[in-house]
Amino acid sequence: MRTMQPVTVFGSYRLDDEQIPTDEFELRVAGAQGLMKRNGWSGLIAYGDAEDNAFVTYSTNYSPRNRPALALIGRTGVPRLVCWASLRDIKREAALAWMEDVKMAGKLGDTLATWFEDAGIEGGTIGLVDEGGMKPQVHDAVTQALAARSLAAADADAAIADLMHCKRPREMVVVRRAADILGRTLDTVAESWRSGASATDAVLAAEGAAFARAAQDARTLFSIDGGRTLRPFDRPLEDRPERFVAYAAVRYQGYWAQGFVTLARRRNAVHKAASEALERIIDAARPGATGEDLARAIGPAVQGFAPHAALTGSLGHGVGLSLHEAPDLAPGKPGAMVAEGTYSLNVGLSQGKRNHAFASAMIALEGGKTEVLWKAA
Repeated sequence: MRTMQPVTVFGSYRLDDEQIPTDEFELRVAGAQGLMKRNGWSGLIAYGDAEDNAFVTYSTNYSPRNRPALALIGRTGVPRLVCWASLRDIKREAALAWMEDVKMAGKLGDTLATWFEDAGIEGGTIGLVDEGGMKPQVHDAVTQALAARSLAAADADAAIADLMHCKRPREMVVVRRAADILGRTLDTVAESWRSGASATDAVLAAEGAAFARAAQDARTLFSIDGGRTLRPFDRPLEDRPERFVAYAAVRYQGYWAQGFVTLARRRNAVHKAASEALERIIDAARPGATGEDLARAIGPAVQGFAPHAALTGSLGHGVGLSLHEAPDLAPGKPGAMVAEGTYSLNVGLSQGKRNHAFASAMIALEGGKTEVLWKAA
């Protein structure tokens, strides 16, 4: 689900090395270096910014909040993190990474040339991660630095996505915590709404609950028209709808959890149908399941109802270091669930212009079983 990016991200970005110790990052980097060897790449240049920074965070723990960053990974050794930070700020930014090799971007072409020399990269191909997301000036500098050394470039996005799709055991510890924070965040929405709070007071209380539990980021959407449309907070409102739909996404130690909640005094037919459809999706979830499989599973439960426009036909997707990971579990879309994957499952239904409902769950496919990490049906 796409949400409005906060202007200032002010959550807790401190590395919890009890949950993600140094050797976990060393294993992740070793996995990336093994991937490089299999593909014949001499190095990796990974881009990350405030919108998407999955692999930069995966390999360095650093999550850019305002300015972009690059993770530079050679065939051996630890990564080098390049930050767009001032001399005053670089020590603070460096403290958020697990390794000590953190540099200011400076003149990026010169910074990359120095790294090529330090990493012993004299030729071959460099894998680029999120090349399409690079700001024009960053892309130009990377392209020129590669050309200056006659280095070829390869799109590494698909290979890196496959590497990160299956969650490692320590990642699952953090994902479970993120799902717990999500549950407490949406519980706060429900408690506030039931106590008489307005829609905006309820979502602000929820964001506060997320940050109080060390969330790095918390984003919300809500509806004041019974779930027909969703909106971000932009100003205080006095509206307290009888049927209240809210969405929250929270990030903890780099990992996202997200979902919807539908609140009403009585569950109407569309709400009951969404809940039944969600249970059917959970039952159908398994390695190899596609969006087509999930759509067939919910067929009997959703007859007579239309899919909610906000979900554009999707019944879920992967979730982890990116808020929206592959696969998109929509009929006709490629990709399937995998073992050790984590997923956000969402059902949105409409009946006419006034009746709408959502039901959501976070699940993990682990050890041959489906673990429900959080659910709001």
